[in-house]
Amino acid sequence: MDNTEATAYHEAGHAVAALALGHWFESVHAGPEGGAVEYHAEYWQRIPRTAHSEERAILIRENLMTVYAGTVAESIKYGKPLELPDAGEGSDRDQIVDLLVDHSPQTVDSYREGLIEEVTFLLGCYWLAVEAVASALLEHSRLSYAQVREIYAQAT
Repeated sequence: MDNTEATAYHEAGHAVAALALGHWFESVHAGPEGGAVEYHAEYWQRIPRTAHSEERAILIRENLMTVYAGTVAESIKYGKPLELPDAGEGSDRDQIVDLLVDHSPQTVDSYREGLIEEVTFLLGCYWLAVEAVASALLEHSRLSYAQVREIYAQAT
């Protein structure tokens, strides 16, 4: 497995999930050194701080799905077990831990399993878009939101 290709599929998974869930971002990039979906500064601030609000719960769930989508895309592409990358500043694992703060340790595992099932289904529905975005990332290394949206529209 080529690491650059794996990174392209990982980041394409994030980007396609974000689009499918109606979320926006600045750009996505992938290369030999890694990759990222770059969000507007206000993106994470839009989650209401009001404890237990329904809107907060929905946004957290959708953000978690978007974060898990990178690893799920790699798992689908390469048929490998689902494993989150190691922790590091801004890593998928760190974002998941931050977003799961509202859940008790007793509910985290079942909640996470449900999310992974949803993300696997979502990416399965949009797999042609994931492949098309990954292919474009391998060719161009960076795509704007508008470019990803166009590729997504053509593939779906």
